[in-house]
Amino acid sequence: MEEGRQKSKRLSYTAKFKREIIRCADNKGNRKAATIFGVDENNVRLWQKHKTVISGCEASRKKFSGPKKGRFPEIDDAVFTFFQERRKTGLFLSYDLLREEAIKKTRSLNIPRSPFKVSKGWAIRFMRRMGLALRRRTTICQKLPKDLEQKLLNYQRYITNLREKGNFLMGQMANADEMAIYIDMPPNYTLEKLERYF
Repeated sequence: MEEGRQKSKRLSYTAKFKREIIRCADNKGNRKAATIFGVDENNVRLWQKHKTVISGCEASRKKFSGPKKGRFPEIDDAVFTFFQERRKTGLFLSYDLLREEAIKKTRSLNIPRSPFKVSKGWAIRFMRRMGLALRRRTTICQKLPKDLEQKLLNYQRYITNLREKGNFLMGQMANADEMAIYIDMPPNYTLEKLERYF
């Protein structure tokens, strides 16, 4: 509360202070929290909306400003468009994919590679500029197909037909124990856009 009185005239507040206000608003409402801490009620509503990001950042962080331009803004724009297109289709993204796309754009825009280093450091700085974050997959829901029993029966009939056509004895058949490789093997992480404008 002390911090609220001191900072009510300022334009920025620490994430720690915003968290206190969010907790108060959860218990007593936005208007009451705004009155107690001496801040604008619109700010309380905005912080409530972005509470996930506020709770996950450093306590001393104050600003969540928009992206800054890099040395080659045309490459930033092109790579960010690539990011948006992949996320729309549900495809994963990584540092390496960002770098590969940046190299392609460097060639297509005839930018010399010597002044533009497409390193992992560049990818990290690009992510900061564009408000991107690396997110880990928590779980993947596995659902059995509705027609599972029918599929099992069909497979059994298929094997039986093969055995009968080839006149194989049961002793001539074996099950090879191999490691399963799935058609869909999603990675454990991807890049996502953070809400930053508050």
